[in-house]
Amino acid sequence: MKYFLAIDIGASSGRHILGYTDNEGKTVLREIHRFENGAERRGNRLYWNIERLFSCVCEGIVKCRKMGIIPRSIGIDTWGVDYALLDGEGKLIDGVISYRDDRTLGIPEEVYRVITKRDLYRRTGIAEHTFNTVFQLYEDKKSGRLASAEAMLFVPCYLNYLLTGVAVNEYTFASTTGLLDAKKRDWDRELIDLLGLPQKLFGELKQPGSVVGMLDPSIAGFTCPVMLPACHDTASAVAAVPEGNRLWISSGTWSLIGIECDKPYTTEEAESEGFTNEGGLDRRIRFLKNIMGLWIIQSVKRENNGKYTYEQLMELAESSVYKGILRINDDRLLSPANMTEAIKESLAASAQPAPNSIGDLMKAVYRGLAASYADAADGIEKVTGEHFDTIAIIGGGSRDRYLNRLTEEYSHRRVITGSPEATALGNILVQMKYEKKN
Repeated sequence: MKYFLAIDIGASSGRHILGYTDNEGKTVLREIHRFENGAERRGNRLYWNIERLFSCVCEGIVKCRKMGIIPRSIGIDTWGVDYALLDGEGKLIDGVISYRDDRTLGIPEEVYRVITKRDLYRRTGIAEHTFNTVFQLYEDKKSGRLASAEAMLFVPCYLNYLLTGVAVNEYTFASTTGLLDAKKRDWDRELIDLLGLPQKLFGELKQPGSVVGMLDPSIAGFTCPVMLPACHDTASAVAAVPEGNRLWISSGTWSLIGIECDKPYTTEEAESEGFTNEGGLDRRIRFLKNIMGLWIIQSVKRENNGKYTYEQLMELAESSVYKGILRINDDRLLSPANMTEAIKESLAASAQPAPNSIGDLMKAVYRGLAASYADAADGIEKVTGEHFDTIAIIGGGSRDRYLNRLTEEYSHRRVITGSPEATALGNILVQMKYEKKN
């Protein structure tokens, strides 16, 4: 039996999933390890505990050996935009700062004094978010963090470096940075110079399916190739979307709604609608919108200290008659000290009725999510001139039957569901596809 190992790390948890093809030709997934993740405050900054993440990655690989399984290859995908800076000896500088840190507040306005917002979008096709890599790196330049930096590695690529000793970056992840030429699908060297960022940080980009190197045998007692899947988790998830000309929603901590296409859309209309152009397999473009997703529900659940399951929160929302709608992409919801209070503040700020119960609170969230999906779907049709009558929902959120029903109701489109493990499945499918080519 040929096994492939996907290591899928999200902002709240990570999993090791083995994949193989059964006798009927179906791809079978088997989770063998799971671990928690989350940003941690150190002083006045939010960092990822990258040392702990690497330890968890190694633990899962060791489990393969204990099971008597040596995978044909290993692939890691993670959330986007974040990175590690390395010094001349290949050592980590400072730590890996989380995109949820507030250090980039006000930075976009400084960047726009160097290059206009319109021109930046026209070149890169990336929608403005204060946490975009371009703004993080610009803040690094201001703060002096780049002074001793000789290399930059994206989070999954840094973990690959620790596994193999080989430092390479991958295209789909790079496409989230706001520093790629959207049409050429490579670094915008002129933009990098314009912003005063060191060119040495931006090396050659490898495509999904490339082999990084061999696993250090001291980690787990065996070696195998470490391969680049689509290292950005959404790109991996989209690789598992059911075939057909349809919209998709990758529903997890973030909700990402979009289509795959052959060209970027960098018009003023696309920019004003808040759409972004990211990379996919075979150098295709994922034209999509980032929407605050299940992070909101995850946070409310955590704040209630296990009092409710996700199923119970869903049922409370479904039974509520509350009529308010939460503005899902309100900045108050990005990284609040208390999500419940942030939701209430957001509802009050938009003149929505005050929620009287946890069910009302959840109803506002659910209605807000469905309404934002519908608006984004209409926006995609408006920008591209194409019509899509079906939405395929993949990822963990595909299990939420009430959200699926509301999405169908608000969008007036048929909703189908794909794999809840779409990211891991896409990761494994890429490894399987390219095994024979390496």
